[in-house]
Amino acid sequence: TQAIISSVAVAIGIPAIMALYAGYLLLVNKMSARQFSFKHWFSLTAWTGIPSVLAALVSLIVLLTDSNGQVSQQELQPLSVTGLLNIDTSSQSLQQLSVFSIWALVLVAFGYSNWTGKSIATSFAITWAPYLLIYGGIALASL
Repeated sequence: TQAIISSVAVAIGIPAIMALYAGYLLLVNKMSARQFSFKHWFSLTAWTGIPSVLAALVSLIVLLTDSNGQVSQQELQPLSVTGLLNIDTSSQSLQQLSVFSIWALVLVAFGYSNWTGKSIATSFAITWAPYLLIYGGIALASL
């Protein structure tokens, strides 16, 4: 039952989060000269999410190489920022911030810059703003 619920949640949750982010990029882009539709921004968020597949593969390798098959959430993300910096936190959101998610955000920023013609600095500011607000709020709340 848990596997079915998790599978359905992932199948609905990931596209929903991508759609929200694509909607954000669409709204921000409405203020520029070059106009792109929602499908363009959704495809950008989907393609730049490919590093997340690599993160899932790393988690699978960790799970398969564990001796008893019981791995904590922190151990499943060996390349998370909290794991690499040896930060002990109970925040699931901060544990999910990994090298792969940062890689995906860099790809979005470069894609946004390429499509809109905006500078790299502006593109980073626009594309990273929602994540900085979310993770910054979580970091402040966990202090």
